[in-house]
Amino acid sequence: DGGSSSDGGSSDPYPNAYYYDEGTGIVLEDDVSAEADSIGSLYIRGTARNESGQSYSYVQITYSVLDSSGAKTADALDNTSGLDEGQSWRYEALAASADNADSYQIQDITAY
Repeated sequence: DGGSSSDGGSSDPYPNAYYYDEGTGIVLEDDVSAEADSIGSLYIRGTARNESGQSYSYVQITYSVLDSSGAKTADALDNTSGLDEGQSWRYEALAASADNADSYQIQDITAY
C-alpha cells in the first residue's frame, strides 16, 4: 500500500548539507558555488568535512560539468593530501575547459 511508517527520507544524517557520501563519510557543506573565468575555466568551490571517524591521507572530489542539454562536457576536480577526522577543507575543483558549462553535479568522492 506504500503507506509504511518510514521516516520520509529524513534519515539523512546531514539534511542541510549539499551532499553526504556514505561510503567515505565526507560531507559537502551547503556553500557550493561556481565561477567561470575569462578564459573558459570553471571553478567549483565549497567546504568538505571529514565525518568518517577516521583520518584520510588523500581525498579527491570530482564534479561533472554539464551543458544546457545535460550532456557532460568536463570534469572538475580537486584533491588534498591528508584530511583528519572532523577537519574541514576548502576545495576549489577546476574544470580547465568548460566553455559551455550550464550546471554541475557531484560525480565522485574518493578517500583513503
